[in-house]
Parts: sequence; structure tokens; C-alpha cells
Amino acid sequence: MSIEQFFISNISNDLNHEEALKEILKSAEKVVIVAPFITKYGIDLIRSTVSETASLKIITELNPRGIASGSQSPKLLKEISERANTEVYFTTNGKLHSKIYFADENVFITSGNLTMGGLKNNFETGVLFSRKIKDRISEKLKEEIISRLKKDLIPYIEKSAFRLSEATIAPFLEFENSDKLKAFNDFIKESEEELPRNGFATFMRDFNGRPVETEILASLKEFQLEEKHWEVFFRYKNNSDIDHLRNDLDNEINPILENIFHCIKQSPVCSAHFANLMTMFSRNLQVKTFLPLYRNMYLTKIGLNGDNRKKHVYYPSFVLNMSASKDRTDKVFQIRVGVEEDISNEPLCTYTENFLTKMLANSKECISRFSRMNGNWFLVHGQDRKGKRVALPLKDVTESQLREICSSYLNSGEPADINICHNYYWGKDDILKQPKDFIESLASDLNHLNYFFEIANNLK
Repeated sequence: MSIEQFFISNISNDLNHEEALKEILKSAEKVVIVAPFITKYGIDLIRSTVSETASLKIITELNPRGIASGSQSPKLLKEISERANTEVYFTTNGKLHSKIYFADENVFITSGNLTMGGLKNNFETGVLFSRKIKDRISEKLKEEIISRLKKDLIPYIEKSAFRLSEATIAPFLEFENSDKLKAFNDFIKESEEELPRNGFATFMRDFNGRPVETEILASLKEFQLEEKHWEVFFRYKNNSDIDHLRNDLDNEINPILENIFHCIKQSPVCSAHFANLMTMFSRNLQVKTFLPLYRNMYLTKIGLNGDNRKKHVYYPSFVLNMSASKDRTDKVFQIRVGVEEDISNEPLCTYTENFLTKMLANSKECISRFSRMNGNWFLVHGQDRKGKRVALPLKDVTESQLREICSSYLNSGEPADINICHNYYWGKDDILKQPKDFIESLASDLNHLNYFFEIANNLK
């Protein structure tokens, strides 16, 4: 989706606030965020989108009303301030109302706070001046806005605020954790159930011009899987056609995976899991001597920037995959979780080592969860390019076997390329032809896999 849109609204059929913000943040080297309300949703978006090497300045507000409402959190601000190259400032008099997102030469001025409501659910509007503006009048206006922000407005707001430190944040942390605040929140919660409410309903944008209430059904119909969708993998015969095949996979397979992902996100089972994940597609860049028979969509917590096509490697990821066997006997849709290392010549990576260590320490719980994952589930490990790939039916994996697998890689340091996957086979699993049932099944899969995704991500 193009970032050239000028007017951004959470009810337009173009970009919404979250999409526009992610687009300008993901490759920025210098980020300044001004917003009075910043919740965990916003902090997670920063962590998953802004590069770890980028400089980050946050100017926000802290006051008793905001903290009591949950729209401001001293604890979250202190946590993000510990990020490298980060400065956090806050005002305390309730006068800060500006919402400005400044990323290199991109400026987004809006009514939306750095919250789920501001970025997705509320009625918000804003204007985006991106580096891709080509119109001379708009480009000149953008330059003037950036100059004014850099020279006047940002320094003025910063000068009026406290710089976050152990001393300045301490009384606000104490207030956030106080018994009085908890009692007050309980009182508010009880009162809200008794008082009448009115206002804007939570809404989603139209789907390709179709009414809001039919969005999910329209999406389900949109990705109706057919056998022809796998034929793209066999369209070309020669290695010289690799670039043509990549282009066709971009145009034909990526939209299918994206639509399925869109539908999964609507499921109550999945909404929390997929709330702040970074998405990217494989580009099969490591393929040099053969035509690729797969395409992956990666979903990861890590804030990846630059060439995302490669950087999913070494990070825990959910993967949605369409693939085929060389003899065409198997056409597979797969959902999996793990840490990809197949193309690595490096030793066992940090996240795989952590994943194996956590499974080893929680082997009984892992086996208990395996036992509830019925059907074509597999534990797969070992580098395929070295001829060491092993796929074990999950129902047959014993605790001692799991412990042996984990220990062998931890002791040898060899890349494990380990994942847990569920395969759906075209022609064998009729559920692939029933979009609604298929989405419900994928939602259930994700619920099973999320435990393993979380322990793989938790480096503590």
C-alpha cells in the first residue's frame, strides 16, 4: 500500500493511522514522538517497528487523571527510557495536547494518541507529509513544517518538560502502584456499568469498497483456495526464470497469505497474539540453483528494519506457508512457529538456544501441549541444506526424546532450525476448501503455538 496518501483517517479505505505510522517509522534513523497518551499498545508498536539503532525521543504527559484512566503509565515510560539512544520527557500540567510523529523527513500531525484507540479504533484524522511527496507546493510546505518543528516547537515542548530520570519518575511510579489508585479504578469500573454511554462505536475500514459488516465474509470469499493456486510453483522450468517466479509469487501467493492473515486477526482467539507483530514475506533470495517451491509470510515480535526479506532469520516467528513437492504429489498449506537457521553457517543462534533451553526446562508442559495438537502436526529440526532435516509426528514425540533433541543441539552448538508445524494437504484435507472452518482451525493452531512463540521470545 502506498504511503503517498496525504489525508489519513481511521475510517478511510486507504491507510489508517497505525499503517501510516508503521510505514514512516520502520526505516527511520531519527524518531521524535509527541503524544500525551501512550499505552502499552503504543510502546509495543515502537519496539516492533523502530530500529534498535535509531535515536528516539518521546515527549508525553503524566498526570493523576491520565494515570488513573490507564492512558498514561510511568512504568512503561521508564521501561522504554532504558532503550539505547532514547530520551523521554514529560509534562505534568495537563496542557500537552499535540500529537506529532516525526521520522527523518516524514511528519505525521494528527489527533491520534499512541494508543490502540488513537491508531485504530477511534475517529481520528491527520495529515501526513512523507518523503515521497512530489508535488512542489506540498513539498515546500513539508519543508517549512519540518523546519518549524526542529527549530521552534519541539525545543519549546522539550524545554517545558521534565527529563525522565530515577528521581523525576519516582513519585509517579508510587502513585501508579498506590492502593488509593486501585480503589479508585474499582470505583470507576463499577460506575461505568451503571451510567449510560454514547459515542463512536469501534469500527473497521471497508474491505475493497464492501460494507463494514461484510468485511470478514468478503475476506473469506476472497482467499477461497483452489488447486490452481499451487500451479504457480511449476510455471517455469529453468533456473534463469527465478526472478520471474519470485515476481509471480509476489503477485499471486502473497495476496492469498495476506488475506488469510487478515481473517485470522479477526478471530477473538487470535486478536491478542497478532496485535503487534511485524509482517514480511520471503523473497527466496538464497535460491541460486533451483526454482523455489514455497512462499512464506513471517510474523515476528522483533522490530526489523532494512532488508526484512532476510532478517526474519534468527528470530522467533510464526510462519504461514504455501509449498509444493517436486513431484506435485503434495500441495501444502502450513502454519508453524520456530526459529529459522537453515541458511546459517553460524553457531546456534541466541533465540534458538533460548527456545531449546526453555523446552528442556518445561519438557513436561511441552509434551502435554503436544498431546492436544491432533492431526498432521510435526516437530521439525536440522538443516535441510545439509541433509539433516528430521520431521517427527508430534503425537509420537516422548518427553525423553524431546529432551534428547534439545540437549544435543545445546551441547553441539549446531544450528537447529527447529519449528513446530501443522500441515494441511490439498486433496486430503477438505477443510482447505471451507474458508470459515479453515480460519477457525488456524485460529486454534495459533492458540496452541503461541505458548512456544512466547517462550522462544522470552530471553529472561
